[in-house]
Amino acid sequence: MATRRSRRLMFGVGIMAGLGVIVTLSLVWLRSSITETHADGAGPLASYNELGASGSDAVNPVYTKAGAWTFGMRLCVAYGSDLPVVDSVSPAHTVGSGFRFLGASVREFDPTPTNSPIISVDYYPPLHSVIPDALHKIRGYAVKTRCSLDPGTPYTELLVGMGLVNSGGGGWKGVDVHYTVGGTHRILAIDYAVGICGESMPCDPPQPYALAGPAANVPAQLSRRGAGSPFTEESSS
Repeated sequence: MATRRSRRLMFGVGIMAGLGVIVTLSLVWLRSSITETHADGAGPLASYNELGASGSDAVNPVYTKAGAWTFGMRLCVAYGSDLPVVDSVSPAHTVGSGFRFLGASVREFDPTPTNSPIISVDYYPPLHSVIPDALHKIRGYAVKTRCSLDPGTPYTELLVGMGLVNSGGGGWKGVDVHYTVGGTHRILAIDYAVGICGESMPCDPPQPYALAGPAANVPAQLSRRGAGSPFTEESSS
């Protein structure tokens, strides 16, 4: 028969055990609710997979009648056995207001001479004749391909769609890829700017900004770019 003292001891042990469970659960919840932002090359999900790497691409509407474009950038697993699962994508900053985000998708393929990674192509979603691979929704997509410099290895490409709203143009200065790996929410900050040339984002050299122009007969799948980067600190928000 348990004495009053032993019962109090057992009760105390039970309380301590319960508190231990609560603390453990709280730590698990805290870990899962914290979002860690990391630069490209500093986390399990990567694009260039090189610290300090950056780039930009802006399409010039004078060369096409498309009115919408697809921009591509690589996604790959830099390290770890857990697969990064993409939640969403968003701009780090925006430039101008003469564009709209049309959506994002992912494709995985084996590069060939006739089917290679893109910089930008006309239309979103892109024409099947240009990108023949299946397009997957980004939410819940698990990135499986490893980062590699071998041009023949499997390739995962994030595809971001943008459309021209008016002659102002604009786009994203930096692409944030929100994902989860090993129960931790993270953001891959890709220092890559994408957008549409216009009054708020001049290309170099300057061009007339219209959906049709002297070069409108250029094949639709060839989105031309202005030389240099049109993304400046003064025009970003």
